[in-house]
Amino acid sequence: MVVIENPPDAPTAEADKYIPTSRLRDRLTIQSRRISLARTGPLLAQRQGDAAVEAELIDCPDAPRTRLSGFVGRSIGPPIRRVPAPSKQSRRRYDRDNSFRNRMSLIVETTEPGVRVLTIDRSAKRNAFDIQMYRGLADGIVAADRDPDVDVTVITGRGGIFTSGNDLADFRDHPNSRAPFDLLHALVDAEKPIIAAVEGVAVGIGASMLLHFDLAFAGRSTVFSLPFVKLGLTPEGASTLLLSRIAGYKTASELLLLGDKFDAGRAEKTGLINQAVDDGHALTAALDTAAALRALPAESVRLTKRLLHRDKLDVLRVIDEEAEHFIERCHSADAKAAIARFLG
Repeated sequence: MVVIENPPDAPTAEADKYIPTSRLRDRLTIQSRRISLARTGPLLAQRQGDAAVEAELIDCPDAPRTRLSGFVGRSIGPPIRRVPAPSKQSRRRYDRDNSFRNRMSLIVETTEPGVRVLTIDRSAKRNAFDIQMYRGLADGIVAADRDPDVDVTVITGRGGIFTSGNDLADFRDHPNSRAPFDLLHALVDAEKPIIAAVEGVAVGIGASMLLHFDLAFAGRSTVFSLPFVKLGLTPEGASTLLLSRIAGYKTASELLLLGDKFDAGRAEKTGLINQAVDDGHALTAALDTAAALRALPAESVRLTKRLLHRDKLDVLRVIDEEAEHFIERCHSADAKAAIARFLG
């Protein structure tokens, strides 16, 4: 299991961020395409291509600063030696946008062969998305889709909550960010099946992103809402195209214009999810479905998904069109006042 979470902030004035090995502790073992970590002390784990790496870190006050990038995790074990610096390719992949300074937590697990589980773990904020969380989840989706050992990706939230949508404080401070739309692009571009396991709440992008999952299951008491207009914004995620396509114009108008809450039963009827299940069993249903998909010919599964998404370019175009209106509305007096009211 890999736990990605926020390390102490590095000085923002530096063009290149370096982490001293004196701040890295304990032991990590990286096997080819599989990382196993237990949580006790902050460290940075890195992979170089497909090569297996086994390393142990030493707490050495006089050690030189070593450029590291990749997943931030926690581990235990006796210190022995430093991890070598990652390759330039690895740095480019994980250092872009200073992604190691993640303010979020994303748990990455391989629960069974061929199934990658990405768990949003930001419970203090009800798993709300900030910029770094968008980037981290997008990277996790892309990495799983490119990994030849992964056939299906399952995305869920920790603590009985899928996601409460945008972190409005972060959203207020970064109104021009395109990170949410990069996440949506990653979902649309994925070639392998992605399944959602939803519990608790799915608000805003937490609901609209479900339109881009291949399959989705939700606990019966899950509360959904698409409150974009109420916040002085406009819908995103190609929801103006896809929701009206699967639910009909009248239902889509009601859900997007009024932005009222609705339950898992209605989400199932509108086609936003496949099935409402007993609370606490969404992940089980998702994993059972992932196992069923893995039992099928992988190439047939991928080609069928590609054929189902033959309008992918149109969907991406609508996502980008909605993004322009969304960002424009972020600067409006209506949006600023609504967010200020919500934040108190």
